Amino acid sequence: MPYVVVDTNALLRDYLLVEANMQTFLQGCQRCHVSICVPEIVVDELCANYEKEINRQKSVFHTAGRKLLTMGVKVDATDFDVKKEAQSYRKHVYQMFEYYDVTVAPYPSLSPKALVDASYSGKKPFKDSGEGFKDFIIFETLKAVAAEQPTNGAFVTSNKKDFCGPDGELHPDLQLALQQKVTIYDNIHDFNATVLTPQLEVLDDIAGRIRSGEFDGFDLDATLTACFITELCEKYRRIEVPNSLIEDATVASVYTPATKDLTVNRLDEDKLLLGLTGYVELELSGFVPKVELYGLSEEDMENISIDDFDWNPYVASVSTTVEFDFSMTAIFDESKKQLDSVSIDLEPAG
Repeated sequence: MPYVVVDTNALLRDYLLVEANMQTFLQGCQRCHVSICVPEIVVDELCANYEKEINRQKSVFHTAGRKLLTMGVKVDATDFDVKKEAQSYRKHVYQMFEYYDVTVAPYPSLSPKALVDASYSGKKPFKDSGEGFKDFIIFETLKAVAAEQPTNGAFVTSNKKDFCGPDGELHPDLQLALQQKVTIYDNIHDFNATVLTPQLEVLDDIAGRIRSGEFDGFDLDATLTACFITELCEKYRRIEVPNSLIEDATVASVYTPATKDLTVNRLDEDKLLLGLTGYVELELSGFVPKVELYGLSEEDMENISIDDFDWNPYVASVSTTVEFDFSMTAIFDESKKQLDSVSIDLEPAG
């Protein structure tokens, strides 16, 4: 597989492109000689979403600051220029792509008439309403990239609805427009696990030494616990808990994770790629609408602790403990004897 094209949704989780999943992707593609192509429209969408998000966060920040001032708390914060930050971010993205030999594929040559005609064709990636011109431009870029490649390729996108058929593969109408097969991957992690990791040297000896506590610089339990605290607590990451009444749940504390599987591969001369799965208990804090609390039975309340019923007139502050299955990707720098980057995916334990 000599090339992979990336959709916007594959990049939004990690704006700075520094988490372990993204670093594995960027470094692994270099090592395995897989060309990465990012459509220029994806870069524009990524930067626009970044600016929109920091605008939103700035608004929330100033609202909280003003409220604190009314309570007599002086907030020591410097204002910042959103446009300037957005320009700096775009520069960062292009610098990262240049460093990792990522090709930014230019917009295809499409007339406005061609876009309009395509929107009425009733074919993917357009919706029945005719919406989807950005997806169409992304696919046309993919088609242009694929036309220059001699073998099959990959497309990383979670937008199955607009690009795929019922089987989850590229929609037949779109596949017919390509000379070679293009395989769909939902996210960067799945692409890494399926395409890149099998090509990397397996280091079972180091995996064994880590498990037995004999690998210098890596205490499994202590390192994992520290990773969870850093990634989930200190970075104020919101946690989704299906079928839970708790809103805006964040991690308050972490119990010692239990590791099930551990793999180690050689990512670079001094870099180890660690893949871990297991389970961990997390104490979550969040909010429950008071009207919901009034209707809960004693059984419903068994695992919910009310920390502050009078948090505000509408919601109570609560906490609960939930067990999650985790999948972690980490990059360990042997020369520095420390983790370079980490990515953690969580699902409530089944």
